[in-house]
Amino acid sequence: MANTATELTVQRLENLAADKTVSPPVMRRGLVGKADDGNYYDIKGSTEGGLHVVPNGSEVDANNSTETPLLANATFTGTSTEILHFSAIALLVSSDVASATGGLVLEFSPDGTDWHAGESYTIPAGSTKFFTPPVQARYYRIVYTNGGTDQTAFHLHPLLKKTPIKWSSHNIQDTLNDEDDGELNVSVIKLRTAKDNYVSGSATNSGNFKTSLEELESGISSNSNSQLNVTQFLADGTEGLTQAVKADANNSSTTNLASGATFTGTATSTLGVVGLQWSLYTTQNCTVYVEQSPDGTNWDISYHFDYIASKGGEGETVQATQAYWRIRVTNEGTLTTTAFRLQGVLCPIAVPLPSALSDDARLKTESTLSGRENTERHVWVNPTNELAISPVYRMVGTNFDGSTLDPNFWSDDECLRDGTVAQSNGEVKLLTNTTANGLSILQSVRRGRFVAGSAMIFEGAFSFKTAGTANNTRRVGVYTIDGSLDVEDGFFFQLDGTTFSIGYARDGSVTEVDSGDFNGNLGLIWTPTVDTYYKLTIEYTPMGAFWYVDGTLLHKVKAGHPSAYMTLPITMENENIGNITTEIELHCVGAYIARQGELFTNQTSKFLQGTGTTICKRGAGVVKGIVISAVVDNTEIDFYDGTTTGVSDTLLWASGGIQAKTDYEPIPVDLFGLPFSNGLTIEISEENCNVLVIYE
Repeated sequence: MANTATELTVQRLENLAADKTVSPPVMRRGLVGKADDGNYYDIKGSTEGGLHVVPNGSEVDANNSTETPLLANATFTGTSTEILHFSAIALLVSSDVASATGGLVLEFSPDGTDWHAGESYTIPAGSTKFFTPPVQARYYRIVYTNGGTDQTAFHLHPLLKKTPIKWSSHNIQDTLNDEDDGELNVSVIKLRTAKDNYVSGSATNSGNFKTSLEELESGISSNSNSQLNVTQFLADGTEGLTQAVKADANNSSTTNLASGATFTGTATSTLGVVGLQWSLYTTQNCTVYVEQSPDGTNWDISYHFDYIASKGGEGETVQATQAYWRIRVTNEGTLTTTAFRLQGVLCPIAVPLPSALSDDARLKTESTLSGRENTERHVWVNPTNELAISPVYRMVGTNFDGSTLDPNFWSDDECLRDGTVAQSNGEVKLLTNTTANGLSILQSVRRGRFVAGSAMIFEGAFSFKTAGTANNTRRVGVYTIDGSLDVEDGFFFQLDGTTFSIGYARDGSVTEVDSGDFNGNLGLIWTPTVDTYYKLTIEYTPMGAFWYVDGTLLHKVKAGHPSAYMTLPITMENENIGNITTEIELHCVGAYIARQGELFTNQTSKFLQGTGTTICKRGAGVVKGIVISAVVDNTEIDFYDGTTTGVSDTLLWASGGIQAKTDYEPIPVDLFGLPFSNGLTIEISEENCNVLVIYE
């Protein structure tokens, strides 16, 4: 194509406004620009000789602005707005009530139809929040969902920014929360190891920055600067000590145990551990086993502890001697536990022994002997450094040999209403028979004599042969009965229908404690099993009583004067009432009363002259002997058990007619500790004489 000359028109800049349609182009001596309104304007320069640039400002987006309050759970959805020529969105939002969770959502779309959720925020009640999300697509809109309360004030105002802005800004003292705007920064820290040698830092398995000390210095390390010295400080700045004591989940449990069931823990390593600690609280008696093993399979060492529910929680520390341990707990009670809290603890540092030593560098210890069933009891050392001991002497009761009840020791005179007492093969049976309201009672002839300063003990082997039956009462113990055959004084075990209880009485006022309220080591509840023999024991003093089953404390009562009398007989009863005719049985293979103290006490004496009746003692005792002098022919001396005379059943000894002696006087008579239960009355009759009586 041939070259064509180009026509140039030269005009002065000041004439530009007069002619805007110059053609051909004009060579100008300045710069102009065409604005959106079609006009040309001078492009200015700065005073420093640079180009003067004025950026475009922000624009308010009315499509996504609102101040109309929303009802509860209502949603505002803005209108699609093109943001192709903008760099960022600056958003102000304020509400007097909280939004729904993630209720403020910015959605983006490539075409204004297909919407994708972008940034989302939860707006707290009564707050004003500012957000600056970046542009993500050609179009955007705002969706706001209110919470469960109607709004009364709401402001939502977005600005479209043509230039980049700082995404988030906070005062240093401001508290940050998860709904504040922020930027995600990912960085790799480079660490210098030597000149021109850098390595990347790393994190621990838990995501923490990993650090280590390469070189230790004298004064802060040990073992040739190979180990760092670390000291634990307490809150007040003083040096303290800490150790990693850990609860062992393998040997802890809160799951209740059924009667007879066993919790068995899992083998846990004890390497690095000195003390094996356990603690238990539960509502039934249990046996706790702390076991140790070299391999977690063979449990070669086992320590057992008796947990007594009535004493509350218990815990112990055992020395770790093998590589593994476990805990086993067996419920020895008759019921499922209602609470069970077992915890095993591994303690790296433990000092189970006292720190004091004797003068010759031996371990220094002190000990005291206490009761197993009654831990508040302790032995006594007298002022001469001797152990105080009390022998036990049987005073009342015999075994049941043969088939005939021995009336010298046992009385069944109170067997009324067709009940019977049968003896055979070393066993006595109290039967109600099948006649309505059958009753059988067996009572010792003698009573166990109580002396102040000694405790008394009743013990026997009994079987409640027949199951507990309504309108039947079986009772055993040491007690008296009145003329109406009711308990008057003493202590007893009782099965009334199906309710087992213990009781005591004073002057006919009876106190009973039923199963469910026992306070001993057998737990709150205990009832005998049918056709099973138990050793039943009662310790009693004027200050209280203790009831035992097979040597384990069932219940104790500490109360002054629980019974009007402490000198009591053995009594057993089996009674039907309510016209029932069921045959009920109570069996016994032996019972006795013993004194926990010396059999003999310091004796006393009384000198009697002439004739007459003298009450020497009220209550039980023994007669050692008498010395007779100044006898007139045909004098008679009679001893009675009680406070009256003339009753043959209570006559203990009668002298018959005594003749005066001229060759030997006085006359001693050894009565070998003749016992009496209810009192000692001496009658001198017919003629005069003197009697010196020695008795306890």
